[in-house]
Amino acid sequence: MTRVLYGVDDAAVHFAKVISDANPFTRREVAAEAGLSRQDYEDAIHKRAESIRRPGDSKQQAFTRYAVETDDGRALMKAALAAPPMAPPKQAPQDLKPKSAGPASEELERMARAMAKERKLTVAQAYSRLISDPDRKEMLAEIKREEARARAQISESRWPLHDAERQSKTREWLSR
Repeated sequence: MTRVLYGVDDAAVHFAKVISDANPFTRREVAAEAGLSRQDYEDAIHKRAESIRRPGDSKQQAFTRYAVETDDGRALMKAALAAPPMAPPKQAPQDLKPKSAGPASEELERMARAMAKERKLTVAQAYSRLISDPDRKEMLAEIKREEARARAQISESRWPLHDAERQSKTREWLSR
């Protein structure tokens, strides 16, 4: 791929020219094959716009001038509009809520699955009905305590120094 031969900025201009020359009906497919996101093309425009920025101009004015007045800018803008957006970053596994925080959570999950099967509901609908039932107030309180303990364990494992500092400040505050 030519991305290896050039820097990303040079590759963006190269692919932008290829994309802008492509048939308008196939531009999105060509842009997706290029492997660059909309952000890559916009970054290339921003870099080049800085070189033509006039005194007193804002970054946005320079961006617009470059994208409208230059051939490379028009090609980059067409490519940016056709390119796929940057994929959102994936959430780190340690940030996800644990599957089961404890026995009460497991029991509620089991009850939701059974109710969904029995009453021909989705699991989410059954779960919603179970947690909104006032008779399950104690069970929900226990689930909240289980989830709080699980979050605390995750926090302690990720931030041992921060946690120790917080505890020492809490002790200082309590000793006053």
